[in-house]
Amino acid sequence: MKELISNLLTEKDMGFEILEEGQIDYAYFTSSIDSGTVRGLIDVNYEEEQFMIHIIHPTLIPEKKRVQISELIARINYEDLFGGFVLGFSDGKIGYQCGFLFEKDNELITKKHLHRYFEKAIEKMDYYFPVILKVGFGDKEPSLALDELEHQIDPRWN
Repeated sequence: MKELISNLLTEKDMGFEILEEGQIDYAYFTSSIDSGTVRGLIDVNYEEEQFMIHIIHPTLIPEKKRVQISELIARINYEDLFGGFVLGFSDGKIGYQCGFLFEKDNELITKKHLHRYFEKAIEKMDYYFPVILKVGFGDKEPSLALDELEHQIDPRWN
């Protein structure tokens, strides 16, 4: 599995480091998205046959806005089949995480799942983070900000 992760992150031209701890491998990486550079972690638990992908944005949500961000996250996560946004109430860290189970004997399917879930995690962070910023640092209500994003019209279509 380390080779799958290494190949994925190398293909994406990301800096990374892979560490081992018992039955778990960890790959720490950084990635550039439209709203900045994010840090991430892919962990593989061989005993549970489970992959987890965590992406954290360095922006910290102010304490006074964390309840509103929680509402926004609940609205976003309601329809997300891949994973979900998470917020650390004590420190304001915000990120996206997802995971899937794998079979040790089926590397082809595991590779496809890893690539798909990784891409989706990056896409979700990229797509929704501007709205998170509008609510976290502006005066937008969660429902209005999300509605504007999901119903925006591409000006190239006019």
